[in-house]
Amino acid sequence: MSNSNKCWICEENLNETIDLLDWRSNENKKFEYYVCKNCGNIQIKEIPENLSDYYLDNYYSLQENYINDKQFSKIKKFLLKHRELYFFKIKKDILGFLVNVINPNKLNQIENLSIKFLFDNMNKGIVLDVGSGNNWLWQYFHKLGWTNIIGIDPFIDNDIFINGKKVIYKSTFDEFIKNNNCNNIQAIMFNHSLEHISNPIETIKLAHSILPSNGKCLLRIPINNGLAKKIWGYRSISFDVPIHLWIPSLYSLFFLKEKSNFYVKELYSDYNIDIFLMSYVINKNILFSNNVSFTKKQKFFCKKLANLSSNLILSDFISLILEKK
Repeated sequence: MSNSNKCWICEENLNETIDLLDWRSNENKKFEYYVCKNCGNIQIKEIPENLSDYYLDNYYSLQENYINDKQFSKIKKFLLKHRELYFFKIKKDILGFLVNVINPNKLNQIENLSIKFLFDNMNKGIVLDVGSGNNWLWQYFHKLGWTNIIGIDPFIDNDIFINGKKVIYKSTFDEFIKNNNCNNIQAIMFNHSLEHISNPIETIKLAHSILPSNGKCLLRIPINNGLAKKIWGYRSISFDVPIHLWIPSLYSLFFLKEKSNFYVKELYSDYNIDIFLMSYVINKNILFSNNVSFTKKQKFFCKKLANLSSNLILSDFISLILEKK
């Protein structure tokens, strides 16, 4: 990990700093971040030695894995596959619709873009999810027979196996590449993980180097100049310090794309009402209240903000599908 006064994105010398609050804890601890005047990137000044301690037990990607090794029957696997293809809108599936009516999938569909990216690419080869956490959904997909998805994450407790096959590796990205054959990797996902890595340019270049021609890379990432930030300032969900080591601007992402030699195939300004609900909670200092609830008026207002931010490309979460030239 690098503690440097040069911008990790554009390599400009950095001098200006701001103090950002760790809103996940109730200790009011602050961390100093550099602000790049050239590309707009914001990056931590000094990375804590005990960074892993800031990933709390309830951090969404590290929550306890509850997939077991019990096998599905052939008929159950067949029906569940059709249900998930329908539920995640991969294809119109009448059987899947009927199964979902009888035995509905109770997940929300906020991760639809990553699911669609997975299904668009895993028939061509392996899709590698960098920073996957325990990701029980990928484990579940393996149990259904969709096995062309592999996860890696340095912060999980141990490697995870399904049906005797390693599904998620306890590893950093560069360690995984050094120790494994990557010839069959056709696509790579950084699904809200690149902001946790202190060498983003080198990481994206490494992703580019192992992908085949026309290989895809999904980058989903918070930005520091979205609508929630404009409303609530730095006490908004994008600034999840200190585990978000850097938070780019849209202009920063242009630099990253240019330096990595990818081109942008698709760009999405994410529609997500939770960005505004969570930013409201953080700003009101009620994150640790036992009875956080929202009125219909607050939900309606946040839904309108989510629509506005998505339509105007002002969302605090941006998704890019990059393609290797």
